[in-house]
Amino acid sequence: MKKLFVLTFALFSVFASCSNLDGGSSAGLLGSLAGGTQNAGANSARFVTVSGSLALTGAVPEEISAPLCHAELVSASNNISKTAFPTVPAATELSCDVKAVNVDDETEYYTGTATGLSSYTVSIPAAAATKSYKIKVEASLVVESVKAGVALSGQSEEFPVTQESPLVSQDVSLKPVSTSGGYGILDIAINVRESGISYARATIQYSALEEETLYASPSGSGILTFKQGEMKTTGVYLGIKAGSWPVTFDFYSGDDTSSPKVYSFKETINIFNNLTTSKWVQNGGEPWFETSGSGSSKSTGCHVTAEMVSAFAVSDFYVDPTVTSSGSGIAPWSAKKKLSEALALLQNKNTDYTIYIKGELKEDGINLPTTLKTDGSGATNAKSLTLCGAQGLDTNGVPQDSVSPKTTSGKRVIEVRSYVPLTIRDLTVTGGNLTSGSGGGIMLYGDHAKLTLDSGALVKGNTAATCGGGIYSEYATVVINAGAEISGNTVTGTGSDNPGGGGVYIKTNGSLEM
Repeated sequence: MKKLFVLTFALFSVFASCSNLDGGSSAGLLGSLAGGTQNAGANSARFVTVSGSLALTGAVPEEISAPLCHAELVSASNNISKTAFPTVPAATELSCDVKAVNVDDETEYYTGTATGLSSYTVSIPAAAATKSYKIKVEASLVVESVKAGVALSGQSEEFPVTQESPLVSQDVSLKPVSTSGGYGILDIAINVRESGISYARATIQYSALEEETLYASPSGSGILTFKQGEMKTTGVYLGIKAGSWPVTFDFYSGDDTSSPKVYSFKETINIFNNLTTSKWVQNGGEPWFETSGSGSSKSTGCHVTAEMVSAFAVSDFYVDPTVTSSGSGIAPWSAKKKLSEALALLQNKNTDYTIYIKGELKEDGINLPTTLKTDGSGATNAKSLTLCGAQGLDTNGVPQDSVSPKTTSGKRVIEVRSYVPLTIRDLTVTGGNLTSGSGGGIMLYGDHAKLTLDSGALVKGNTAATCGGGIYSEYATVVINAGAEISGNTVTGTGSDNPGGGGVYIKTNGSLEM
């Protein structure tokens, strides 16, 4: 999400002409808005002129989207693009309280409250000693002359003020206030006409532990509508919690989330207490937004096209041996049961794939064959492949996920002959136990084969009869990065049957890079 609100201000000498502040628009504000200001004498005062605009992206209410269309002004005097506090439709106003706060003693230098102004001015003392200040802003929606509570808030970084202060500029990110008990309605549309999309899911992330999921199917005209909430009584809404929330939109080709995911994007929904979020706002180069018009006639729609779907490639797959039956593999809640099933999903030669493995995966015959290629000619294709533990490392730095053979004797863990480079990260490879042959944990063969053990990779507790208890590499390349570990692996053969390499054995032009 882009910066939500931009606030700029400048410190001017008291002897500067007030008519030069914001092109003359601030001159009348000094008398009407400086109430509460604690001046330290005319010769030591500094004036902070404050202007800014909402720059929300994503989904917003109608009352908020209107000012976004015409908030930007251009100063002809200095040819610098400037911003203005927005105005809103007649039935609703935006009332802004702007103040400078002394960081040390919390003294406030206050503009008072004003509505519909392009800038504000705060007068603050500039003593010989440097003082630090912050600008704080609170904006409230005013409906029929009654404040509906603070809807937006934010503050600037600290800035110094002295008698010799130069012109300075600061930014403030102003975003929706998460009001305890506050709710708004969500009612937004996405055009998926002729894209092949039949189902969609929106996951609203309130926190790391709390989320809300909405589902939608396109209408006959190809429009998806996500709607949640209703007005229970006059002025009392029940729906989405007030706040600015990240949302993941996932789109599917079938009738539910077990079908292939064909497109996905992340946006923000801005929910305000007692308002309906129904409009999209673009604030960047997001390809799913289409914006037309300008000024008050500017409008933005959300459109997922067939071209976007064809260019989209799912790069992350999930394996969880505890699931009852295999899902699509494209989400943790719809994981494949076997790694071999996830490997079959690799189809795009230009995609760097990651397969996340959760828990203790026990599976015999995990092979990356020569038919897994990088040029698109294979039965499966990829640019690269990473096997990664889904749960990361525990507090001791040990992977919480592992892969091992289901059969306790006579099986290695992974065999690699593919043309696609393999990386292992945050995952334990263990339990390989060969009664004959080499490479109990991982066996690589071919000058096109490459294995990288990245941070968190652990090859441990594997056994081979001949050589390479942990890893055996013939012609192939093995790279061991910082944070990887190979330990506790053995070979059991004797005499000529035991060339060695309990941990790693490199043979016939193979290479090891550490």
